[in-house]
Amino acid sequence: MCKKISIPTGYIYPKKQKMAVLNECTYKNLARILTDRIGKDEFFNGSVSYGAGGVELTLRTTLLIYRCKHGRSQYPVSIVPVWYECEVRENGRVISNEFSWQEFKKFLPSGGRYI
Repeated sequence: MCKKISIPTGYIYPKKQKMAVLNECTYKNLARILTDRIGKDEFFNGSVSYGAGGVELTLRTTLLIYRCKHGRSQYPVSIVPVWYECEVRENGRVISNEFSWQEFKKFLPSGGRYI
């Protein structure tokens, strides 16, 4: 489990506000939490949150989960976002972030491999 979400002290142009950079550990933890919430469903519409070091990250999303049945068990073959929004808050203030679904999906389960 990550101890903190990485938020550099640098600024972005033109608003001169902090930009949250999400590291691999943050993506892994958020993916684990989301996978637990999805369970065996084929559709997910909701939010998951992960907090560390005074920073809270919330992912709101609608997902389609395509599954493959193997005997009595089934596993995700593909998890497709219909819509998503990632919000990072530090001390109650929203911070811009560089959330990437392409990066995040690497940590979602898909048939024993990652999509």
